[in-house]
Amino acid sequence: MRPRAATVVAASQVCFVALLGVCVALKPGLVIKRNEGGVSNYGVHWETVIPYTMAYALDAGLLARAARLLDRPAMATLRLVLRVLSVLLIATLVTTYGYTSALALKDIHFVVGSILILFEGASAPWLWRLSRRGVAAIAGVAATVAGLVLCALATLGAWHVLFAGQVLVIAGYAPLLVGATRTD
Repeated sequence: MRPRAATVVAASQVCFVALLGVCVALKPGLVIKRNEGGVSNYGVHWETVIPYTMAYALDAGLLARAARLLDRPAMATLRLVLRVLSVLLIATLVTTYGYTSALALKDIHFVVGSILILFEGASAPWLWRLSRRGVAAIAGVAATVAGLVLCALATLGAWHVLFAGQVLVIAGYAPLLVGATRTD
């Protein structure tokens, strides 16, 4: 019996959050300072590069697997969302490693990361609709949008809460993604 797409997506989100949690546990100073950085800072430190890499690679791989499991024509858009997320996660991972070494690489990483966050923000309302519009789904959209606002404020230099914004996006988006795939 093959696994359901929702089970694979849930596993992807659990792996992602758990492995990023390992990163924070290993090097909490990156996110508790006044001018916190983003999640990508864990991809450039020797103590956290392995769990960081595993978080992104497993998430991307499992989302791609879930997309293959959604074989009904009615699931074409959800398949596309999962595939785009998978590609954006890998692109974010690949651009992380050198982003601190050159301004051009930092700009590329910033653009890729911004596209990922914006894609999640743009697809959140659609996932809400697909996941049967429950109260939890509304909270997921609200958290995703709030995280997007915090990321924008950090990008503009108004408030240095990039990590907090990224965590809110992850916390809001993950349940929406799982809920949407439960319709398979």
